[in-house]
Amino acid sequence: MKKLWAAILAAVCAITLAGCKGADGSGSGGGGSGDNTGDSTSGAPTPEAKIDIDFTAMNNIMIGAQAQEVLDNAPQKYAGQTFKVRGVYGNAEVEGEFLHAAFVIDENSCCVTATFEFILDGERLSLDRYPEIDAEIEITGVYRSYADIDVDRDGYYLDVDEIVLV
Repeated sequence: MKKLWAAILAAVCAITLAGCKGADGSGSGGGGSGDNTGDSTSGAPTPEAKIDIDFTAMNNIMIGAQAQEVLDNAPQKYAGQTFKVRGVYGNAEVEGEFLHAAFVIDENSCCVTATFEFILDGERLSLDRYPEIDAEIEITGVYRSYADIDVDRDGYYLDVDEIVLV
């Protein structure tokens, strides 16, 4: 009986993860080609930029699966792509710099499904242009490595030019 349940669980997981692949097999939930039409020199996407992965159009299971792929499994694969995220704003001060994040909350409002760090127009040291803690926000930005901006920090962030209050 345990083998049967293990087989069923494996099949459900395989079906769920297969749904994370785009139509082109790229693994980007948005089905995009990975080609970023935003201006890569200015950082954030232009208004007419193509969104490669739209987390706002996914259910929580898909958000969790796609976010794990992007944030944990293969972040370098997604560098330069444009993401759209809706979540709750939060920040923390670490060694004189503020880290800003959009926390994607599940539909039961109990758990964080994904956390996306972001920087608004390159401003990390001040809170002047950021919303109040716990404000619901929507951001669109280009996924970049902290190494690109000479920050002594591992990882990736979204380079955004606007925060929209939802």
